[in-house]
Amino acid sequence: MARRRLNGEGSIFKRKDGRWVGVVQVGYENGRRSRKVVYGATKSEVANKTRDILENARKGLVRPGRSPRLDEFLNQWLQTIEGTIRTSTFVSYATIARKHLVPSLGPVSLDRLTIQDVAGLLAQKRKEGLSPRTVQYILFIFRGALNKAMRWGAVSRNVALLVDPPRVAHRDVNVLSPDEALRLMAAAREDRLEGLWVLALSTGLRRGELRGLQWADTDLDRRRMRRKNALRPGNAHGLVLKRTQTRRGRRTRCPPHRNR
Repeated sequence: MARRRLNGEGSIFKRKDGRWVGVVQVGYENGRRSRKVVYGATKSEVANKTRDILENARKGLVRPGRSPRLDEFLNQWLQTIEGTIRTSTFVSYATIARKHLVPSLGPVSLDRLTIQDVAGLLAQKRKEGLSPRTVQYILFIFRGALNKAMRWGAVSRNVALLVDPPRVAHRDVNVLSPDEALRLMAAAREDRLEGLWVLALSTGLRRGELRGLQWADTDLDRRRMRRKNALRPGNAHGLVLKRTQTRRGRRTRCPPHRNR
């Protein structure tokens, strides 16, 4: 099939096996053109990937020549997502990358990263005593980072997608019985945080949401409370007040009436 040019810097074409391929020029090394190759199931998918590569090449995020090491790429990736997601989410991503991914696989070039490397990392973390849920989260972040690497043209496939996550055993949630709830409220009486315990028990709000409540969120006459904000960790500013993520999360609640 004829190749479609991309502003003189590359082309998109379909292979005999049905896959689409994009070839993009990202600069020069030692006087020779350096190109990145991406693959996809459709022409539009490859076109989106090639546009991302060109844009990031102009920003200096995609360099000609050698494939970046994993630790180099993860640092770039974290820089690009900072400020685009919740601070607490970014902090957890950065912690996983720097505590688990970089020490184990940091020196490995992206184009040499294998399925066995990823599977071995997960197995090692299980031997270190991490829970299946934590190991599953490590794989989730690894997959997300390598998806971005694919869009940048740094790798042609995401090897982390080919590794099965560990199975997480289902755990029943333990809740207080009515008698236990009454005993808790009786024990909290006259405590300086009595109101907090009563709200937590009667509304089911999370800790950050409870700490983020303000007088403007309450209507004492109608006995209504609007959950709009939550107190969450910030990067360098301690705790910060942020709006809850979804409209559903900002629904109105009516705590039950409590007679003293």
